[in-house]
Amino acid sequence: MSVGDHIKNARKSAGLTQKELAEKCGAAEITIRQYESNKREPRNEQLMKIARILNVELYDLLGYTAPEQKEHVKKARIQVLQDRLEEREKKTVSLETQITRSQETVLQYMESLNGNGQAEAIRLVELLTKIPEYKKERR
Repeated sequence: MSVGDHIKNARKSAGLTQKELAEKCGAAEITIRQYESNKREPRNEQLMKIARILNVELYDLLGYTAPEQKEHVKKARIQVLQDRLEEREKKTVSLETQITRSQETVLQYMESLNGNGQAEAIRLVELLTKIPEYKKERR
């Protein structure tokens, strides 16, 4: 049996419709239909979410027997963590690039000023930091 067949059987055993499962796992109904008809494979993270919602073990959806389960579940969890790490790394690189560009722009403006202009620019920036509408919100 395929992953899609296992999802379908587990969903029916849980007494859920495709629409209900889709709503609970934050997917479109067509996506669940595609999983169950084997037209699409769920990503590991989505598969783990479906298993949790249907109250079954991940290895049940993957069709593994007990001896195989530990290694495959471990690999699936590692893949989910790697995917999350890659996404965060991409966001970090993007933020670093944005910060670097902003810093370069400020430096270019500062370098175009003489000593008095630079002192005045610093004074004005200090004033801006005291105005609430220009301050960053703290998280």
